[in-house]
Amino acid sequence: MSTTTHRAPSRPLEKVIEQALQDACAAHNIMYLKFTSGVTGVPDRILQGVNAAGQPLTVYVELKRPGTHPRTRQKEVMNRLMSRGALVFVVDARDIDVTHFRHSYHTVESLLELTFLSTEIPVPERFELFNANTKANTYSAVPAL
Repeated sequence: MSTTTHRAPSRPLEKVIEQALQDACAAHNIMYLKFTSGVTGVPDRILQGVNAAGQPLTVYVELKRPGTHPRTRQKEVMNRLMSRGALVFVVDARDIDVTHFRHSYHTVESLLELTFLSTEIPVPERFELFNANTKANTYSAVPAL
């Protein structure tokens, strides 16, 4: 009688999710920029393009490995950006198949559907606002820092 060891499925690395986002952006003619700054906590990427209605759109994206969360400083910076009307998303999966690892952040697909593939410009207050007590999506206003 053989014993089989069952391993939990492995989580995709952040770089795998990053490549999926980069490929999806290229397929939809969305500019994909790595954001570097002297300020710690800024989102990883900036996406710039037009939505399905032809309206210009800029989106900040923080990439995370499934099951991980933004650090405190990242939450503070994302809150500051959103309090000024910026669209900020956390993407922690390539696709829906890894939902068992997820904590209600976005997939590459859901990010693009909400933003660039939509005919409406998203309202910043509708999207994830992070605070120290929240690990998942909330839609309540957070005061500016």
